[in-house]
Amino acid sequence: MIGFLILRQSKIFRKSKSEGTILRLVCLLLDRHAARAAFINPRGGRIMKTYIILAVLLLTCTVSLRAQFSDDFDEDALNTGWSWVRESPSNWRLGGGALTIWTERGALNTRLFNNVRNMLLQPLPGTRDFMMDTELRFTPYWTLRNAGLLYYVDDDNYIRISRGIHDGHNDIWMEWEVDGVPSFRYAEAEVGTLEDPLLEFRLRLKRESTNEFSASYQVNSDVTGWTSWNSFATETIAFPATEPRIGLQAANGDGMVATALPEQANFNYFHYSDVTSVRPLRDMAVALTVESVHPAPSAAGSVLTMSVSTDRAAALQWRMTDLLGREVIAPTSLGQRERGTYDISVPTGTLPPGVYLWQVSAGSARATRRILLTR
Repeated sequence: MIGFLILRQSKIFRKSKSEGTILRLVCLLLDRHAARAAFINPRGGRIMKTYIILAVLLLTCTVSLRAQFSDDFDEDALNTGWSWVRESPSNWRLGGGALTIWTERGALNTRLFNNVRNMLLQPLPGTRDFMMDTELRFTPYWTLRNAGLLYYVDDDNYIRISRGIHDGHNDIWMEWEVDGVPSFRYAEAEVGTLEDPLLEFRLRLKRESTNEFSASYQVNSDVTGWTSWNSFATETIAFPATEPRIGLQAANGDGMVATALPEQANFNYFHYSDVTSVRPLRDMAVALTVESVHPAPSAAGSVLTMSVSTDRAAALQWRMTDLLGREVIAPTSLGQRERGTYDISVPTGTLPPGVYLWQVSAGSARATRRILLTR
């Protein structure tokens, strides 16, 4: 009975299959020993106290397990705990170390549509302060296109940290809605132009002091690599007292000016951490930088020299895709490398002239450089 009551009180059990299994086993043992303490063992009170302490410690451990969550999208299936809202199965896939969502018609802001498809969400544990971030490759060409992070209570109460185009802004923004009333804060970020856009972005949302939310971003420039984190918005937002969910989304917007043509949003990872944790998950990743490409531009069929630096020892590999994320050269292992800068030879073989993305990775860390092959 005691184990059953503990199980009923544990919300964490209902959010993770593995943690729930552990709790079931301990609670079963707890109930068995409670019965033995009451009817068999004269020293049962002492035994009972021991098992209660063990149960409390285990519950504490399961809370800490939920204090950090990471999905690097490197497996054939999503990590445990994800769920889709308005899933469109044919318009998302896992592959090449990323989650790809093809945008569809759909909008959240105001109450007119509330029909964004393929929102991928995780339960947010408790009411603790938190930080979540993602790395996104997304090149919007049409107004209302957007992709990024989502803090979701319901369709009329949410926060989105997005890369996209909205109301004349080709930018990164924080958008929030309370009871169907939307607000926007634009970062005025350097994202390139429609003709020559930057391709990769890191987005972050942080909650502190219960209702205070802040947004920041990084941009990967072909010239300087990843910028430092730029904070651009801090807002106090009071949402309804409903347990939120957090995750990712990508959409075309809706209405007369929205387009139906799909566009790829590639998410390299999603990380969540309790801001009281010792060290955020993303800060533990290797820092990779593509320092230079030679020659640039390059003739099709030539061998490129890519200069890559890593801030610590790591097992590196590289691959090449087209702008739609389709693999044109399969992953090639570079083996274990120590901290430093390395020149990597990249044969382009029979690739036709065009624009490609060359990516080097170490675990969840990735760096990408755009490659132009000419005739």
